[in-house]
Amino acid sequence: MKNSASKSQAWLAGLAVIIGSVLLLFLIAYFIGLFRASDANVQASIIAGLFAFGGATFSWSSQRRKEELDRHKEVKVKIYEELISFIFDFLKLDKLEGSKKVDSYLQSEEFLNKTWALGKNLILWASPGVIRAYYEAFKSLPAIEAGEPMDMLGRMDKLYHEIRKDLGLLNKGLKKLDLIGIMINDIEEHR
Repeated sequence: MKNSASKSQAWLAGLAVIIGSVLLLFLIAYFIGLFRASDANVQASIIAGLFAFGGATFSWSSQRRKEELDRHKEVKVKIYEELISFIFDFLKLDKLEGSKKVDSYLQSEEFLNKTWALGKNLILWASPGVIRAYYEAFKSLPAIEAGEPMDMLGRMDKLYHEIRKDLGLLNKGLKKLDLIGIMINDIEEHR
């Protein structure tokens, strides 16, 4: 019973689409006939009105899109500030306390909670470039344990570049490791 009811509903929906399409074609043909039969001044007014309507619609949709992007940018800035603070705190811990403290922190519940919270927010709000750079940066954490921090620092620098790009900032004029060099004073030795 259910199968035949859904078939008849699909058949009725298809019939409605066909009838609606035919009526729409007749309506368009009718208005084209009216347009052709009208005076040239009326035709010019109709065309000008259509262009004005199209321009107003485009302007309105562009403004709405800009407002939406601005609202998203506000959220992204907060998330990216949190992420950068997390990274700076991590680098500061390494600088002040050493690798044993870093290793302990990497195994802590606090680290796990922060990375999960940041990951959740990045999935919802970050651009694909930021998500990829974040993944690559944190995938390189074992390099620190292996005594090769430059690999991770290069990936962190890439993450900073992607964050700036996502926020609409230009990276022109910035070299590789310039952004990570803000926190690491001997970065020139590793370029």
